Amino acid sequence: MRYIYKQLREFIGSTHTGSDWRGSGGSWGPKPSARRTDSMRAPDSSSTTSRSSFKSPFPAFRWRVLLVGPLLFALTTTCSKPSPEPFIAQLKSIQSRQREKAAGKLLKYGDEVVPRLIEEADSEYTRVRFEVLRLLGRIRDPRAVPTMIRALDDKSSKVAALAAWGLGELKAPEAVPHLLRYHREVSTDLRAEVIRGLGLCYAGPDTVSIADADSAYAAIIRAFDDTETKVRIAALQASHEYGYRDAVVHLIRRSRDETAEVRYVAVQALGQVAIGRTRRSSGPVDAQMRHNIIQALVVSLSEPNQSIRTKAVRALEMIGAPEAASQLEKLRETGTVEDRREAGRVLGNLREGNG
Repeated sequence: MRYIYKQLREFIGSTHTGSDWRGSGGSWGPKPSARRTDSMRAPDSSSTTSRSSFKSPFPAFRWRVLLVGPLLFALTTTCSKPSPEPFIAQLKSIQSRQREKAAGKLLKYGDEVVPRLIEEADSEYTRVRFEVLRLLGRIRDPRAVPTMIRALDDKSSKVAALAAWGLGELKAPEAVPHLLRYHREVSTDLRAEVIRGLGLCYAGPDTVSIADADSAYAAIIRAFDDTETKVRIAALQASHEYGYRDAVVHLIRRSRDETAEVRYVAVQALGQVAIGRTRRSSGPVDAQMRHNIIQALVVSLSEPNQSIRTKAVRALEMIGAPEAASQLEKLRETGTVEDRREAGRVLGNLREGNG
């Protein structure tokens, strides 16, 4: 810092040869020894030099001050940034609140702290590895991919689940063959994050081998029938990345799932699949499949859950299904205020479309 101040002092002082930047006693002004000379006086009317030829050194001096000010602020700010080491040490704390607070501080360092986090990913403390993997997933720096792949084999299933989650956040296609080794894990959290990651890490046939892509999608389809709700939801989300390829039958079955959250996602997906509005879609489904989807959505109009009923109505609107008019009319007559509003709007649109 002393060197920086010295250079700045010379830079500023170079524009004002008759005075020191600190002056006498640290103030602006001429040096005590400096004397006013004829060369420093402004010319009078009797001078041979015109007033227009006189130039003061002070405008250039002020210009340099304005230029150096922001630079000096940036340098002092950078140099004063605290080291992340105290926060990394706090990740060992047995107090979860203290660890979370330290993690929040480390997150502000962004990709600057990634190399240190990668080092700590092999810590002997499970709680440190947990916080580190979570931070790496939130920062989303590709340098962390190899570390996350290794962490899939962590003795703690929670750490391994965070590693799978982080790989999904990074959408790392190179992780697909590694994730495939863990899709049958006993841990629900790990299994769910692996299935989710198999979907998110797939970025098209050019990024993953055909064999790995087929194996990943087969694992996702099997997860539709998992005993755990969290895994079934992950399967629905992951299959979206593949365009719900050959998944309509599974979506229809999940639209009658025992868990409302699963039903909601499935009903939403059915409307998108019917008209081909999905990622990597080959277009709308055939007539028979369209009929099956509409029938499943009509059943969902009797849902006890309001949000699912509304989603079913909107899916039928998206498809443009006049064959569901009688069921929509019934919902408008007997449903809630929201049911009547939604069903009435869709019926009006269907009539306009037929007209």
